[in-house]
Order: sequence, then C-alpha cells, then structure tokens
Amino acid sequence: MFSDFIPVIGNDLQLAVTRLEDSQLAYAKGSIPVRNFKIEFIGVRAGNYSTEENGRLVRLIMREQDLEVVRKDLVPDK
Repeated sequence: MFSDFIPVIGNDLQLAVTRLEDSQLAYAKGSIPVRNFKIEFIGVRAGNYSTEENGRLVRLIMREQDLEVVRKDLVPDK
C-alpha cells in the first residue's frame, strides 16, 4: 500500500495493489498470458488491470464507471 495523488480530487489517497491469479486474455487472433491485479484508491474507487510479461498495460477495468480498455496491438497477425 502506498499514497497516490489524484489531481481531480486534490488530495493524497491510500492506494492498494493486490496481485490476483494469472490468466490468458483472449483476442480474435489468439490469446496472451497476463498478470492480473486489483487496484484500490481507498474510499474512492477500485478496478482491475492486467499486464503482459514485460509489465506493459494490456487491460484496465473500472466497473463502477462502466469502463474497460483493452489493447489490441499485442497479438501478432497469423
């Protein structure tokens, strides 16, 4: 757990990152292994994110805001 600053709120917030079970993220062209994490801005919002093996962000999900962003450029064309 560590502090983060969210400019829109204008306050320091406690931020918790929890490692979840690894999985495969399916794409139309195939799938890639991902590491999954839960991120919590304590008292504000929570979400999940996934990274690929080099730590680059692959997917971000913020259910409370009905938001999901998925990178499509990580699976090579077959």
